[in-house]
Amino acid sequence: MEVGQLEFIIAWVSILGVVLAAFGFLLREMRRGFDRHEARMDRQDEKLEQITDLRIAVARIEGHLGIGFPATGDQRAGDEPPGRAA
Repeated sequence: MEVGQLEFIIAWVSILGVVLAAFGFLLREMRRGFDRHEARMDRQDEKLEQITDLRIAVARIEGHLGIGFPATGDQRAGDEPPGRAA
C-alpha cells in the first residue's frame, strides 16, 4: 500500500467514527427527551386523576347535603319516592 492510500483510509475511518459517534449522541438525547416527555405526561395524568377524584368527592358531599346540581336520568329516578319516579 502506498502512503497516500493509507492516509485516505485513515481519513475515511476517522470521518466514519465521528459520524457514528454523532448519531449515537443524537439517539441518546432523543431517548432522554422521550423519557422526560413521558414523565411529564405521567405527572399530568396524575394531576387529572387527583382533580377527578376531588370533583367526585365534592359531588358526593353536595349530594349528601342536597346542594349543587340535581342528578339526571337513572341516578335521580332511584333517589325519588316510588310515586314520583318516572
